[in-house]
Amino acid sequence: MSSPSSSPPPSAAQPASPPPSHRQTTLLGLLLLGLVLLFAWQSWRADREDQLQNLRTVAELAERGTDRYFQQQQRSLSELALLLMQGGRLAEPAQLHERLRAYKERHDELQGVHLLALDGSYLGSSTTPDVTQLPSVQSQRNFPQIVASLRPGQPMELARPLRGPVSQRWILPLRLVVRDNQGQPLAFLVAAAPVELVQTFWSDAPVVRDAALALLRDDGYLINRYPLPEGVSDDEAYGAPRTGALVEHLRAQGFPRRGTVEGRSSLAGQDNATVYVRLGSFPVTMLVTMPHQRMLLNWWDRAAGPLLLMATLAALGLLIFHHLRQREHEWGHEREMTERRLRESEALLQRTGQVARIGGWRIDASARSVTASAGLFRILEIGEDEALDITRVLGFFPEQARAEVAAALERSLADGSSIDMELPFVSASGRPLWVRLVGEGEFEAGVPVRLVGALQDVSEYRQRRVELQQEQALRQRAEQQARELDELLAERGEMLDVLAHEVRQPLNNASAAMQSASAALKEVGNVAVASRLARAHAVMSQVTGSIDNTLAVATQLARPGPIRREDTDIDMLLATAITDVPVEQRGRVSIERQTATRTVLADMSLARLALRNLLVNALRHGPGSTPVTVRVSDSDEPLALMIDVVDRGPGIEPGMEARLFERGSRGSGSAGHGLGLFIVRRVMEQHGGNVLLLQNRPGEVVFRLVLEQAAGD
Repeated sequence: MSSPSSSPPPSAAQPASPPPSHRQTTLLGLLLLGLVLLFAWQSWRADREDQLQNLRTVAELAERGTDRYFQQQQRSLSELALLLMQGGRLAEPAQLHERLRAYKERHDELQGVHLLALDGSYLGSSTTPDVTQLPSVQSQRNFPQIVASLRPGQPMELARPLRGPVSQRWILPLRLVVRDNQGQPLAFLVAAAPVELVQTFWSDAPVVRDAALALLRDDGYLINRYPLPEGVSDDEAYGAPRTGALVEHLRAQGFPRRGTVEGRSSLAGQDNATVYVRLGSFPVTMLVTMPHQRMLLNWWDRAAGPLLLMATLAALGLLIFHHLRQREHEWGHEREMTERRLRESEALLQRTGQVARIGGWRIDASARSVTASAGLFRILEIGEDEALDITRVLGFFPEQARAEVAAALERSLADGSSIDMELPFVSASGRPLWVRLVGEGEFEAGVPVRLVGALQDVSEYRQRRVELQQEQALRQRAEQQARELDELLAERGEMLDVLAHEVRQPLNNASAAMQSASAALKEVGNVAVASRLARAHAVMSQVTGSIDNTLAVATQLARPGPIRREDTDIDMLLATAITDVPVEQRGRVSIERQTATRTVLADMSLARLALRNLLVNALRHGPGSTPVTVRVSDSDEPLALMIDVVDRGPGIEPGMEARLFERGSRGSGSAGHGLGLFIVRRVMEQHGGNVLLLQNRPGEVVFRLVLEQAAGD
């Protein structure tokens, strides 16, 4: 057996003579480059103007919506100012409070409406009838200047944003002067709106990616900006006047009606293009701004394809020209380069065979001579100068595989059939391997003349295959164990259902019997025994409630699938929840309806359980015979039914609010298991809603159930 001679190392290529007309190629390349750059510049100018036009459209639409809203607020506040006057004088404090509160209820987007005297004291407020508790605002920023600047016929003022003293949120004061019959100022009406409220009146404007909208007062203070730049807080945005190229331009031009300015933003710290439109009725400017970098990226998103196509075509044309000019100088060493590539391909083939542990072989059908590649000698672990024949090659296979290989080789040499076998193998050093032997016949005039094939070391692949089979077996066992666990869980669910029926029904019967016996004893005058029965009935109710909560956690709330919500009568839901509390406590519960809605989409049993738990907590923690109020209302955003449970208890202990709705969480004086409020939270989550602690102070604790409804419900 012989090995093909190794290829000599590739010789260094002779340097080609310099091609002619380099100057022509360079000039043509510069010309094509200039055309591409000119097209890019024209494309950028046109696209930039289109983006600015889009910003102008957004600014115009946002200005109309915002100006219309502030005009409506000005008319509403003017009508309110007339309602606050009686006979040329301000109404009584109680009437002022009621009219301010009614105005606030009609405009629930506002945080509050107040009436301030010219000395800064409160004359009336929508938040409290006792305005003596509210501090004077005379010492607040620029209040004396506001009073001094009053003019006849002055419209509503969009004041500087300030931080609310109670909510600590930034608000936009809408200020209107209240005047007497002679037109003299008597007081201020101030409607406090959150700064983000203005964003809702920009919804009609088309969305421009990465653009920001803002309202700017003439003194440089922002009324609102959306969105705020990353890393910029509300205090930085609204607490100080803005500076920079935009503000300087507006002041220098006398606050024109509309226009465009470019420059660096003091808030965002980057170069922007800003389109502005003056509000038609108020000294405020609407801004729509976009970073220059974003405009360039937007242009590139649209122009990259055509530019790259032009550049590609230009480069292709240049290459073709250059290739044609060089072609006549390349014939001299074309053969040398072809030979070099051939040698490199042979070296790569040898390297690939070495990495993949593949060796090639060829057997002549007539002479039975064998030719092998260097890769085969590496697998056999013998020198390339050693002689090989078919007999010696067969000797590397164990005895049980040797006869099979010999028969396959003889059959293929005879009829040219292909070979593909995986067999054990032992190298010359005694190392056991697994190899894949493949081969196929080559024919001349329909007769097989030689057999060509390869021998590959597949020991590592075979080991990975065995490991994969073991892993698949382990996975099958794990899946079987998972199915068995599912069956056990199903049996547990059935047992819990049986327990729920067999335990709760006798308890309910016993509770009804105790209630009936207590009523009978009261009729015959045996008050002492009736009282003991009432206490026993109360204990029975607590036991029933604990069982309900435990079963709910173990069955209904642990279900993986969604709950089934049905059209549920709200009054029936309230009535059934109240009947779950002890009879002697039901008189303490009152219902306030603030909505005409009759039904809600909910799981009746789960919603009843959640409401019952809140009622039991409220009755337990409310002192004596103090009332517990169930207040029903609704909201449009989000579309939801809200049920508030209000008690007069001492309030939640400090430090409990953060873990109030966690499982096992309970107060120091509670004897329960900490499941009640946890169940309430889980029930609301399964309904897609929430439970909130709205108020927590001595004498007033308010929990709210929020049952959200889909838009089409």
